[in-house]
This record gives sequence, C-alpha cells and structure tokens, in this order.
Amino acid sequence: MRVGAFTAIASLTLVGARSAAHAQEVSAADRTAAAEAYDNGTRRFLQHDYAGAANWFETADRMAPSALALSNAVRAHQQAGGPEHLARAATLAARIIALYPTDAQAQRLAHRTIEQVGPQVGHVTVSCGQCQIEADGTMQQGSDFFVTPGAHALVGHWPGGRANNASVQVVAGQTQSVEISEPAQQAVAVATSSSTPTSTSPITPSQPPVDTTPSRGGLHPGFFIGGLVATAAIGGVAVWSWLDATRQNSALIQNAMNTHTRDLAMEQSVQGAELRTTILDIAAAGVGAVTIGFLIFTRWSGGNDTHRRVSVSGSPGVGGYTGLSLNGTF
Repeated sequence: MRVGAFTAIASLTLVGARSAAHAQEVSAADRTAAAEAYDNGTRRFLQHDYAGAANWFETADRMAPSALALSNAVRAHQQAGGPEHLARAATLAARIIALYPTDAQAQRLAHRTIEQVGPQVGHVTVSCGQCQIEADGTMQQGSDFFVTPGAHALVGHWPGGRANNASVQVVAGQTQSVEISEPAQQAVAVATSSSTPTSTSPITPSQPPVDTTPSRGGLHPGFFIGGLVATAAIGGVAVWSWLDATRQNSALIQNAMNTHTRDLAMEQSVQGAELRTTILDIAAAGVGAVTIGFLIFTRWSGGNDTHRRVSVSGSPGVGGYTGLSLNGTF
C-alpha cells in the first residue's frame, strides 16, 4: 500500500510539474485571450447562464492552464445541473486533483465535488497505452473521466491514424475499467523492381498539349463586318422613316382638328411613310438574319472556333418595333 501510495503521489507531482512547465510556455497572446474568456465566463455566471459560463471557463483553461479557471468551470457545471453537466464537473475535478496537488483550495473543491456528484454518475478508467480517448464523439484530455449512467462508445486513437473501438456499460456510483488494445502497425507496401531495367534518362518537363484539330473552313470576317454595317445603316434609315411618319401623322391629326375636313393627299403621304418604314424594318431584320449566318460561319484568326459563343435575343425598339441584340465571345 505504501509503495502504491508513493507511486500515485509521484505520478501526480510529475503531472503537476509538467503542467507548470506548460504554463510557462503560454504566449502573451494566449494569456490575453484566456483573460477575455475568463471575463466572459464570469459575466455569464452572474447572468445565471451557467452552461455558457462553464464553456468560457474551460476555454480560458485551454488557452492558459489555471486551477482557478478549472475550479470555476466545476462550479458552473454543478450549477447548470443535469447528468451531463454533473459528469463534466466530476471529470474536471479529477483533473484538478491530478494537475494541482499543492493548491489546497482547489483540492478541497475537487474532492468535495467528486463526493457529491460521484454517486450520480459513472467513473471510467481506460488503459490503452499512449493513446487519446474519444468518448461518445468527444475527445477526453485523459484516461480517467466521468460519464452519465448507461452505454457509451469509446475510441482509442494512436499515431498514424490507427484506432480501435470499445464499448462500456456504466452504472451510477461505480467505476468501470476498460482496456483498448493498440492495433498493429500497418505494413507499408514496397514496390519490387521487375526484370525490365528502369530507365535512367533525364526527366524533361512536360510540354503543353498541341492542338492538332484542323481548323474549320468558313467565311472571311469581312462578310460579317459588312453585314453589321448594312444592318446598322438600314436600321438608321428605318428610324428616320418612323420619325418622319410620326411627324406627318401628327400634322394630319392637327390639320383635321383645325379644319374638320379630310386631307386625302396628306393621308396618302402618311400611309406611304408608314409603308416605307415597315419595308425598311423588314429589310433590316432580313439583313440582320443574314449577318448572324455570316457570324456562325466566319473563320476567325487561330482557326479554332470551339470557344465561340453567340446568343441572339429580341428587344423592343423605337416605336414598338422589335430589334435584335447580339451577344457573344470570340
């Protein structure tokens, strides 16, 4: 018994010394962040948000290990109540006992917490060598922790991505010891050389693939450009014709209102202007359609038209006439 007690005390002292050494390595930025997390935890505790306070106190401890932060996390979990919070409070209390054996106040809180909470939760100790324990999807910071009564899934993680599963049925107030065996190292496959000698020729940088697709035949771009010019010219004349017809029609209406008589000559002139405008619109549309055909079959520079994209859409034009809109990439 004395040898076992001495071993346990030596183990706890060694863990405490490692924690103190780790605390000295904490950067100034981590200490600042830990202080902010601690303040958030205090604020949440005063607002009676005990679950949120517990999370903030644990965050502060992770950034800068502290017996005070752990102690406040234990108090917050106890205040939050519920089996999961009580199990977490007991787990953190066990950490305090292991990490801070010389802090009398923290030790008293930890032992008192385990005495009060222990009968309501289950205690699990895992033996797996140098592994990290995952319990119900949550990574544990040690192999000694508390869980709610019932069935729990455990996973042991080793370096190299190796893992092994285990399950445990926990009874309130009792300790369950679980052993997770370490899986064997996976053999690394080594390729053996065949009888064919390996080429020792120097490696040359790969060249980009050369496009050997023959260029498609087609019309000269001048046809398309000429079609555009013709379409624009006829469209401009059509707009002028529509404006002229509109002006004559307005004059006809005004004259009829003033004289209360029909001017047959002016009516014929207006009808002729409207007919002229309609013919010009049809001509512009026809030339535009031919221009689109030129565009499709035009042979552009480079000879490769795989990236050509053309879209044609109608849009309302002047005076209610429909115009053509071309969009494309070449």
